[in-house]
Amino acid sequence: MKYLKQDMMRLLTGLLLLPFFYSCASYENKQVRKNAVQLHESEINRFNGTYELYPDIDYDHKDNPKSSEKWASKLHLPSAIDNRSTVYDSLKQYTVRLNVLDKNTMQFIVHDQQKPVDTILLKGKLKRNGLFYFKNLEVKSHGVPYLFGGTQSNKSRIGLTADNGLLVNQAYDNSGALLLIFWSGNAYNSTLHYKRIE
Repeated sequence: MKYLKQDMMRLLTGLLLLPFFYSCASYENKQVRKNAVQLHESEINRFNGTYELYPDIDYDHKDNPKSSEKWASKLHLPSAIDNRSTVYDSLKQYTVRLNVLDKNTMQFIVHDQQKPVDTILLKGKLKRNGLFYFKNLEVKSHGVPYLFGGTQSNKSRIGLTADNGLLVNQAYDNSGALLLIFWSGNAYNSTLHYKRIE
C-alpha cells in the first residue's frame, strides 16, 4: 500500500509538471536567419532608435518578405513584444522609442507626436545569434492541463535588419489533451519588420 501511494504521487507530480516540458512555444530560425544582423554584446546600443508603431513587412514561413497590411491594425509593436492589448487611435501618428538601459534591460516608449503615452520595460539577454530574447514567456493554463485542458505559451525576441529596422519574432503555442490523449492545438511564428524612423 505504501508503494502504491508513492507511485501515485510520482504519477501526479509528473502530470502536473508535464505542461512545462511539453507545451512551450518555440522559434523557427529560418524566418530570421537571412534577415537579422549578427550583433555582439558590445553593439547592443544599435537597438536605440525610433521605430514605426505598425510593421511594414511580414515574413512568411519561407522567409519571403511581403507587405504587412493584414497586420497593420492588429499587431502594433507593444503587442508583438509584450502581448499588450492596448488600442491606439488609428487617426494619430504614433512612434516607438527603444532605449537600451543596460545589457539586460530595454525600454519602449510609445509617443503620440512628442508626448509619451505608454512605457514598457523588459528584461532579456542578447544571445550569440545576435538576437535579444525577452524574459517575457507567458504561459496560461486552462482546465487541468493534459487531463481536461491545456496550455497557451507566448514569447518574443528582437533583432536588427540590414536596413536598421527592428525584426520582431514571436512564437505562440496552444496545445492540450483529454486524459493524456494529445491534440495538435495550434502553433505559429510571426516575424515582422518595423521601420526605423531615426
